[in-house]
This record gives sequence, C-alpha cells and structure tokens, in this order.
Amino acid sequence: MICNCYRNGLKVCACGAVKDGVLVQGATIHIPLMMTDGVPQGRKEIHMMTDAERHTMRDSVRGMPLYQAEKLPIYDDVRGRVMSGMPAERYCALIDGADGKRSVAPTEENVRRLGDSLGARLHYERDMANAWRTPVNDNRR
Repeated sequence: MICNCYRNGLKVCACGAVKDGVLVQGATIHIPLMMTDGVPQGRKEIHMMTDAERHTMRDSVRGMPLYQAEKLPIYDDVRGRVMSGMPAERYCALIDGADGKRSVAPTEENVRRLGDSLGARLHYERDMANAWRTPVNDNRR
C-alpha cells in the first residue's frame, strides 16, 4: 500500500496507511520534500539591497558562467537594453568578470554538439600531425 495523501495536500491520511499516527506494516508514505538553501522565496529586489550585498553579488560574478551571471538581480535595471551590440545584462556581466566561454546552459543537445565538434577537431589535429608521413611523389617531370 502506497499512501499519496500527503502529496495530494491532505494533512491526515485518508487511505488507511496510517492509523492513530502509526504506519501500518507494509505501507509506504510518499511525502514531498523540497530542499532549499535558506534563501527566502522570490528574489530580493535590487533597490532593497544594501551596498554591501550588491558589491558581494558583483564580486561573485567573477568566474561564474555567463548564462548564470546574466540572470542575477544586479542586472535587472539594465535588462531589456542593448550595450555594444549585445543584451545589456550580458555585457555588464562580462565587464564584471563572468566567464564568456560558458555562455550557453549545458543542456543535453549542447553537450552532444560540443562532443561532436571536439571529436572533429581532434581528428583534424591527428591528421595534421601525421601529414608529414604521407609519401610525396616528387619524381614527376
């Protein structure tokens, strides 16, 4: 017997898997669990942050992948604008030290495409490294 009563939003088991606060032998309870890092739900607005929080967030951008850095709330005030031909939040994140080489989220398709291009490049480099070994016919006149 698997009890999904708690998952469905009920506070008390209605299917009989729990009787008088004790789990019946052989029954299983599914309880939804959400792990958080202690951050309050929702983002803190930029105008509600102290200067120290903004400075800390701007310092944390250094080395962060660009696709993560551009979503930070410190760039909300420039979001939707264009600077130097690119979205302003990307430009500002790059100025603050975000890693521009990792600008796309690592989805399955992107990882597959990267693996294909890496394989093709390694094959090309191997062919170029062994090119000196191919015989050349210089006897033609």
